Amino acid sequence: MVLPEPGPALAPSLEREVNEIWQAERAWRGAALFDGSLFSVEEISRRTVAGRFVEFRRYLAQERRPDLFSELRIQPLSVTGLLQNPEGLFFGYRSSAVALQPDCWELIPSGGVDRTTLTEAGKIHPAGQILTELREEVGINAAAVVSPRLICFSEYPLQHTFELVWEL
Repeated sequence: MVLPEPGPALAPSLEREVNEIWQAERAWRGAALFDGSLFSVEEISRRTVAGRFVEFRRYLAQERRPDLFSELRIQPLSVTGLLQNPEGLFFGYRSSAVALQPDCWELIPSGGVDRTTLTEAGKIHPAGQILTELREEVGINAAAVVSPRLICFSEYPLQHTFELVWEL
């Protein structure tokens, strides 16, 4: 479920701090750094995960300054696919140019849940996100996958993140 947007406004001093971190990162990474939206989890019940979309620049500020979590409270939801062939699982190596976890190995496809997953009913459709990531990262169209099967929902409390893992 997507909660009404926007969330609470930031105090002017916090907004300045977020902007300073963002500008420093843009100076380092270049104009290719994109301030899109990501889904941040706010509530979990037995049947529902609820949250709202937040600006990536706020999450990046929280990553660079973990002490900002107490004010920003961003808990991204991501998707990861277990894509395999007869030789094994697919992994990808993250570019040194990316802002988060550069030069690291990861299962592919993977990515954050963004606004493209929104349905007409205003709900997120994470299975659609994993298929988008599959096309973007591996070049495989959704038609080549029978049906993604959700196999795991994980929380990483120290990183303040959540992950949905799909078998592809």
